[in-house]
Amino acid sequence: MPLAYQTWEGRYDDPDRTWHTLYLASDAFGAWVEVLGRFRPHDDLMTALKDITDEDGDPDTLRWLAQRLPEVLARCGVRDLDLSAATGPQRELTQAIARELYLHGDAHAMEYPSRYGETIRCIAMFETDGDLPDIKPDGAAYGPSIEADDQALERAMRLHRLSWEL
Repeated sequence: MPLAYQTWEGRYDDPDRTWHTLYLASDAFGAWVEVLGRFRPHDDLMTALKDITDEDGDPDTLRWLAQRLPEVLARCGVRDLDLSAATGPQRELTQAIARELYLHGDAHAMEYPSRYGETIRCIAMFETDGDLPDIKPDGAAYGPSIEADDQALERAMRLHRLSWEL
């Protein structure tokens, strides 16, 4: 996508707006639930979700990030950078994390749990050498069509209390 059309609202988008982030999910439901989240009628869904806990390699990365981003953490009111804060809704913090990883880390992507449930795995892939990979599902030029009986879409819509009626 040309930079001029980028919304820059993604959790791990570049705060300086110089490189793209491609967002992926582990399955169709995960992709739909992430895309449709902005259209949900109420934000009370977040209160129903349980806290996310650190996994094996996360503490070292979080400790490294905390040492590199003390000013951002202070502005965001984060005293202890944990996985919940690093994957949470504060865009200043999550975008600063993405920028730090992009510029100074050896990662070109990061896997994180969806805010809609830790069993939904998401990936933020940072562009390298100016281009993101050309991913075209099933060889389609503009991606797969939306089918009326798409169970993953219907399940994601139910989660967000969305319907096809106007």
